[in-house]
Amino acid sequence: MPGEEAQSGIPGLASAPLGLRHTLYASGNFAKNILWGTTEVTLLFMMTEMLDIRPGLAGAIILGSLAFDALLAPVVGLACDRLRAPRLGRYGIFILPGAPLAGLAFALLYALPWLGLTGPLVATALLLAFRTAYAFIDLPHNALLATVTQHSTRRARLSLLRFLFSSLATLAMAFAIGPLGAGATQPAFSPERLAIYGSVAGLAAALVMVASWAAVAGEDRAASRPASGTHSWPVIWRACWGCPSYRLALLAGAAAALTVPLFSKSLLYLAGPAWGQPQLVSSLLIAMIAGQIGGILLWTCLCKNRSTSWALAAAHCLVTMGCLAILLAGPANGWAIHGGAILIGMGAAGVFALIWNLIADSCKAIFDRSGLHVDGVAFSIAIVSQKAAIGLGAAAFGLALEATGHGAGLPASAATRFAIEATGLVLPAAGSILIALLLYIASQPKWLNYSANGTNRVAS
Repeated sequence: MPGEEAQSGIPGLASAPLGLRHTLYASGNFAKNILWGTTEVTLLFMMTEMLDIRPGLAGAIILGSLAFDALLAPVVGLACDRLRAPRLGRYGIFILPGAPLAGLAFALLYALPWLGLTGPLVATALLLAFRTAYAFIDLPHNALLATVTQHSTRRARLSLLRFLFSSLATLAMAFAIGPLGAGATQPAFSPERLAIYGSVAGLAAALVMVASWAAVAGEDRAASRPASGTHSWPVIWRACWGCPSYRLALLAGAAAALTVPLFSKSLLYLAGPAWGQPQLVSSLLIAMIAGQIGGILLWTCLCKNRSTSWALAAAHCLVTMGCLAILLAGPANGWAIHGGAILIGMGAAGVFALIWNLIADSCKAIFDRSGLHVDGVAFSIAIVSQKAAIGLGAAAFGLALEATGHGAGLPASAATRFAIEATGLVLPAAGSILIALLLYIASQPKWLNYSANGTNRVAS
């Protein structure tokens, strides 16, 4: 594997300090999350309230698009492990075309209400185009983490730095939600402003993602190791599945993706139909991002002396506390619900940052034992499982809304309010409790030792 001294090979960046180049690489998460985070918070709402698509059908469309993404991710992962271009490396050949295509598809998707194209077929086609292009940047950028640095502690810090940029993207989105409003008493977006936001965010994401790869292009190009493509898929899969910490990462990541994002998915519905206070959306998002930034500092300090599994369990405990605080306090207690959002943000910083460090550590452990480089495949399997879980969560939420009779512009019934609060607060809390217990049980040494002689601890 390439060493820490590898240079980017890009004029102006080749001689840049390593810390600056790592920061630029981490900024790719800003590009990804300004796109992904926007869809997480607003896509279901836009489809049901602005495109007049039935909630159940909207949830099914999102699930189907993520299932398509899940089928595409292993193909991209295998290609990353098998292909290498002299000038573009193993990952640049996907990132460079994928970045502008993802930005364009995102811009067109969020221009649909302004263009008056409200049919589900058009929305589905554009959403599939966006998922395809996004797969070309997401998996390669994540897999680069195993190439950019070979030290577990540095990689954990880099994972948290990546999440900081994800938080900054969500913060930018939170500030944009207010001006996007159409001035209605219920949550609503101006079609014209939404289209402008989509265009600006899509262009910014494309530029930042290209710069992110350029900063570590040297490391990508230097990855001239023998490709794992010389081995069959069953061999690679058995090597991954035989690593206990990788199995743990897969299960914990998928369970977290199924439950924790339901809070942000439900926020527009929670503040609007359930509570009748749509003005809380922006402030709760900002509180959550403030918690994420504070959480990054917290987990950075804890990772110096604690294992990744321990930190992940603690992060899920904070998510549980935050959800319960909001559920018990209710909208009348502003301080409590914003405090709960801060706790959720702090927990999410650990949940969605440290899981990638656990996967990267597992890739190193697999190489140490078998000599196989499985970065692309290992990350693709993790991404598939997490995106499938996210899709299931969105579909379940849509079905719950439809089952309670919710429709665009209709007042929320008591059953609808119960479904929103149960989905957005109870399920994330319950899921985090179960994952924390799993991580605690799996933190025993016999789960985490994986090497040729069975003595190396790889999850810390």
